[in-house]
Amino acid sequence: HSGPVLCCTSSDVPGAQHLVASGSEDGSVCLHDVNETRLAHKLVLGGEDDAVSSLVFHPTDPNQLFAASSTEVKRIDLRTGPSIASTFSYNKDEVNQVAVNAKGTFLAAADDAGDVQVLDLP
Repeated sequence: HSGPVLCCTSSDVPGAQHLVASGSEDGSVCLHDVNETRLAHKLVLGGEDDAVSSLVFHPTDPNQLFAASSTEVKRIDLRTGPSIASTFSYNKDEVNQVAVNAKGTFLAAADDAGDVQVLDLP
């Protein structure tokens, strides 16, 4: 990262590669391989005005990571580089926190306006 780190999370799916993801004010997500103590990937989601404020791994699919950046939540596919697989644009204000339920069927995104959007995940 080239800016302050705002959030981090780790993958907890048994048998999967153990990764730690961190998000920064500079709009980047870094994936760290814990077993090899190295930076595995870096993905820039936006510019310096699009800080990554929250991250969460999918609880049953270790290849999916969700990142809050500005008013959007991006689904990152770790199998493809990583790359942005889809973008959810339902919040009107900056998203501060994202969460996925234990079954991986719902995504919640809380924003600065006090709204919480709950989305069905396919």
